[in-house]
Amino acid sequence: MSLFLFGVATLGFVAGWYIFHTEGHPSGLVVHKTSPFTSLIYIGGVLLILAFLMGALALLADMLGRHRRISEELLYLARRRVYSNRRTVKASLPPEPQQDTPGLSLHDSWCLPVIRSVNPSEDRLKQKSDSAI
Repeated sequence: MSLFLFGVATLGFVAGWYIFHTEGHPSGLVVHKTSPFTSLIYIGGVLLILAFLMGALALLADMLGRHRRISEELLYLARRRVYSNRRTVKASLPPEPQQDTPGLSLHDSWCLPVIRSVNPSEDRLKQKSDSAI
């Protein structure tokens, strides 16, 4: 905002100088001059352009910050849903019957792959049927 105010003030000063300092020409024309402050026109223009660019960058930074906060919140909610579902599933299962042999339980099915044994005779029959096709 300060760049914008300095740019407007500089250009306003040059505009006031241009309007109030007029000279009459011998041919009857009115001549406006900015002679000692001509360079302030360029400086004021550059300050206004910089103010516009800084404002655009500020809007972009604000948008990125909001996007980051929303993404973090969505990630938090997704993780909370996933982990709370795991706890709920574990708590809602009936008690396990005592097993003599260690193996996979229903509790572990969410984190371990299901491994089943294939009977060799079934495997050969499947290979024969696949090769016949």
